[in-house]
Amino acid sequence: MPSKEHGGSSVVSLRLPDTLLERLDRYCDWMESHRGEPSSRNHAMRQALTQWLDRQEEQGGMTHPDVLRQHFHAAYTSLRSGQDEVDIHRLRHLLNWPSERFDAVLEQLRAEFQVAYTSVSQATSAMNSGVTAMK
Repeated sequence: MPSKEHGGSSVVSLRLPDTLLERLDRYCDWMESHRGEPSSRNHAMRQALTQWLDRQEEQGGMTHPDVLRQHFHAAYTSLRSGQDEVDIHRLRHLLNWPSERFDAVLEQLRAEFQVAYTSVSQATSAMNSGVTAMK
């Protein structure tokens, strides 16, 4: 069962074969000695898992623009509740995409006039902005 010590992250226990752990240690040593970057097993594993998942999502078509638009539209529709405006932070939370992906899809939809931004006031943060007119 994952432990929730820090907001937005979980501790996961993982058993690795000794040979894989030795390779990981060699990689961490190399990062420190050749690149001068401090590296830890946890950092290296997080980075490797992130890159692997990114490749898997891309190969599986999960990051194809049409698929991303469909997911965005479905999230928008599910949050609408009969209103035209949906808070951006609620869309971000529901989709749970990397920030760069969410921002790119939102900007692409805005550039294509598929969505429009609205704001309560000029002083309101982007978190309180909304998206309207999803087509």
